Amino acid sequence: MGLKIVGYITSDSLNSGFIPHQMQNANIKQFTEEEGHQFLLSWTEYIGKAPMVFKSLLQENFYEGICFYSIEQLNHIENASDLLKFLSQQNYWIGFSREKIFFHGEEGLSDVSKLRWLKTKVESSKRDLENLWDK
Repeated sequence: MGLKIVGYITSDSLNSGFIPHQMQNANIKQFTEEEGHQFLLSWTEYIGKAPMVFKSLLQENFYEGICFYSIEQLNHIENASDLLKFLSQQNYWIGFSREKIFFHGEEGLSDVSKLRWLKTKVESSKRDLENLWDK
């Protein structure tokens, strides 16, 4: 089997609301296995503890990649861009199962930044449209 991938799930609400851990794990497992990789386990970020949990995961060396449930999790992690840059420089596989995207190394890092920006714009526009219809 391919690379050894750990999951990274959240206890925080995302734009779509709270997603149970079991559903996040199942989604990550399915995505990583579809990509031909081995799903090991998931680390859970707890509300307000995201940078600490993520940084402790960086100190481990039993895996070759990280799969987040969603790119939206990055909004809750302090210095997420710097941490992703570090991982990409180490040539780790980084995936986002909900969006079904991944990159390996530095080449995809700018695409993730663009996608984060685009998702933020779409979400803010959607709220504006919802507010317009509420009037």
